[in-house]
Amino acid sequence: MNKQTLHEQLEAYLRGALSPEQMAIWQQKIESDPALQKELELHQAMDTDFDAGRIRLRQQLDQVMSGSAIGDRSKRRRLLIFFIAVLISGALAGWYFFKNQGTTPPLPELPNSPVRPDNVQNQQPAAPVMEKDPPPIAKVSPDRFAPNQAMEANIRSGIRSESVQVVLKPNATNAVFKRDTKGQTRLNFEGTLMGTGANLEPLEWLIFDNQNNRQPLTTLSFSLVATGEESYTFSLIKTVNFEPGLYYFTLENPESGSILYTGKFQIR
Repeated sequence: MNKQTLHEQLEAYLRGALSPEQMAIWQQKIESDPALQKELELHQAMDTDFDAGRIRLRQQLDQVMSGSAIGDRSKRRRLLIFFIAVLISGALAGWYFFKNQGTTPPLPELPNSPVRPDNVQNQQPAAPVMEKDPPPIAKVSPDRFAPNQAMEANIRSGIRSESVQVVLKPNATNAVFKRDTKGQTRLNFEGTLMGTGANLEPLEWLIFDNQNNRQPLTTLSFSLVATGEESYTFSLIKTVNFEPGLYYFTLENPESGSILYTGKFQIR
């Protein structure tokens, strides 16, 4: 039971404002609890002091209002003194009351009158969390992965340069690249060129989709790094914004127009 409720119950007990059942309960608790007896005596002392002070002030007010021989100035002065006394009396009573509030230990609650904490009384049930549906996944047409017969024929026939041998690393042979969350794909091709004329530059890397083997989507240039006599390595890294599908590439010498290598990769 909090302090406010305790004081209200004791005031009601002193005034006889409780029901007979509650009066009996409080009477039993007061008789068995010294701390509660002290609190009750404090309330009784406050009521007695306040009533006595109120009676004295009332008598002074009657004397002021009934004195016919006193001038207006004297009446105003006495009225001022009266109101100041009222304020001082109220302040002293409040100070006396709150001074003794913190000295009383907590008392047991009355039966059938549970007091819930304010934070429990005012607590509202949490709103249910609605799970958002995941964004729809765009469906890719199967045609995007359909083989291009002309390009497949070039790969099967092994169109290569007679003077240059191209060897791609395993991760670049029929590679599958993944798009990131922004729809971009990082292509990475590495390999070796060997043979007479392998140092002819610049070389170009042409990329085609599976629908048109005549018009490249993009043309990339790259350089060779010598590793020995007529032996070179290359590394081609490029970020593209291609849709998922099947793609083809050719490694060509633009000066001679010869195709050094033909391959394919997928983007998922």
